[in-house]
Amino acid sequence: MVATVDSVDSLVEPIASLVEPVRTRRWVSVLITSMFVFVLPGLGALVALATLIRGEASLLHGLLFVLGFLGTGLGITVGYHRMLTHRSFETHPAIKALLLIMGSMAVEGPANAWVANHLKHHLFSDQDGDPHSPRKGLFHSHWGWLSDFSDIDLERYGGRVQRDRISTWVSGTFGIWVTLGYVLPFVIGGVLALAGVC
Repeated sequence: MVATVDSVDSLVEPIASLVEPVRTRRWVSVLITSMFVFVLPGLGALVALATLIRGEASLLHGLLFVLGFLGTGLGITVGYHRMLTHRSFETHPAIKALLLIMGSMAVEGPANAWVANHLKHHLFSDQDGDPHSPRKGLFHSHWGWLSDFSDIDLERYGGRVQRDRISTWVSGTFGIWVTLGYVLPFVIGGVLALAGVC
């Protein structure tokens, strides 16, 4: 059978209808990621700077920042990376959940997707297929990959963590932990300020 324009169009149309939602999801993902990774922290930094300049920052503000920075950093490096990705150690389920929750608050993606992304990175380091290769540019290798988990086959690269109950639960509730990561410092600071502590 010789392909005609009509028969080719009838083949392409269903495929094109599948591509458009993927593009839309990618743009939505990029916008949401940009808001939580660039816009909100950038605004927070400007407000923090203004607070410092006006002399309104207290020791509590500095302590909340340091605790958040260290907690989310440990969540990513110890929880997501060493414990979950490379299986360097096992720990009590409550500690495991806490590390993964703190890692989620770092806004680098759900634990299961992060692990699959990182294992794929190790498989294709700095080659085609590396999800955060420096060959795609400085911006992409450091931040751009955060909005593009769609090309990662979670079962292929992260099947082991997909079967981990704690990791799957924390990943499934990722949005809650990201929100709490932004809200908790305000709540703690506000409660302590109302109590006259700072």
